[in-house]
Amino acid sequence: MEILNTIWNALTQPNELVYKLLLFPLAIIEALVILLLFTYLLNIPSNKKQKFLYVLLAAIFSTLSRSIIPTPYSTIINILLLLLIIVLLFKVNIIKAITSILIPFTITALFEMLISKVFPYITGHPYELVFTIPLYRVEFALFIYLCTFMLYLCLKQFKISITILDNLSAKNKSALIFTIVLGFLAIYVQLYITFFYSTYISVPVTLLSMLILLAYFFVSLHTLSKTYKLEIANQDIENLQLYNKTLGILHDNIRAFKHDFNNIVQAIGRLCCF
Repeated sequence: MEILNTIWNALTQPNELVYKLLLFPLAIIEALVILLLFTYLLNIPSNKKQKFLYVLLAAIFSTLSRSIIPTPYSTIINILLLLLIIVLLFKVNIIKAITSILIPFTITALFEMLISKVFPYITGHPYELVFTIPLYRVEFALFIYLCTFMLYLCLKQFKISITILDNLSAKNKSALIFTIVLGFLAIYVQLYITFFYSTYISVPVTLLSMLILLAYFFVSLHTLSKTYKLEIANQDIENLQLYNKTLGILHDNIRAFKHDFNNIVQAIGRLCCF
């Protein structure tokens, strides 16, 4: 009983050591949920070994960066490390790798912003204690992971995925990378401002900010879709031009053959007359 009381007191009292010990198991859950989300949404094939390595490496790097490096630098370093892991482990191009990080980051950040406002009403605990009480931090994180996992199940149920990031030209890839990076910076700054003034911003304003970010997210996807369709149309035009050029060459060859054939027939006819 004393051991249980000690554990309960450690979880319900400000304790930096317990919080750091809980970072790794929470990072494992976070990495697993995010892995399920971006591999399905972006149609990235993966086997059990790749999934295990991603979850393990992502959890280790996330725990180390959050424990050693102060915010927001830990977030930036963690994102760069995850980008490298995704490229090397899943063998995807840079656009898919960046999108694999941007979409889950945006979704989890939006859920975090929303849950931060409703957390006191659901649990009865002040939101300010989330950053000091380990048990409240676990509750808050599990709420975010649960919402993200439910979103993944909804996407899988309705078979919603993104198939517009393949077969793009180098020019469009550069434009997409630039757009994605700018969008990521805009979302990060907006979320940072919202969290910084979270105690002064009301729930309706927070919801409005979240809706604006969601609108940006879906508009970006729509723009990517239009870009993909334009790329496909350009490829079709190039194929038609090549087909027309081939038909022209065949037509010229047939005309030349016809001319030579007529000459041969005329020569044979003259020989036969003699």
